[in-house]
Amino acid sequence: SGAKPAEAATPAAAAPAAAPAAAPAADPAAELKSYEAAHELFKSGKHKESAEAFGQFLETYPNSKYAPNAYYWMGYAHFSQKNYKAAMSSQQELIKRYPDHQKVPDALYNIANSQIQLADIDAAKQTLRGLIDKYPTSETAPLARKRLTVLESVKTKN
Repeated sequence: SGAKPAEAATPAAAAPAAAPAAAPAADPAAELKSYEAAHELFKSGKHKESAEAFGQFLETYPNSKYAPNAYYWMGYAHFSQKNYKAAMSSQQELIKRYPDHQKVPDALYNIANSQIQLADIDAAKQTLRGLIDKYPTSETAPLARKRLTVLESVKTKN
């Protein structure tokens, strides 16, 4: 459903749910609608569709004020599908492009959880320590501390 990126150049072909590609910056209402549609997909458990919708949103509105959140939710949607490498890649993109954004600690936490799922425990510990170090007062820090404590109590099996 929706126009393929190649067809998106013709606004007439774009479905109402898809963001019109004609003048992205000129239409903040369409931009918000596109972001919210992708987020609704996530909230209703349609993680694959949500990840695709956020990807399309970021293509259409690369400089949107919602872009950092879109990277975060796209990463979370990938994580929910057990696509941990894609999850980490989306979160790393958020951190690289928006290092001062409020979602950065959450993105780091999501990366650590992806690393745990990929059995890269040392990397996960490092990510969690970095999060706690750099964002000690964030809402995510207590979760990170708890997760780190658990990881450090588990002895590696080999």
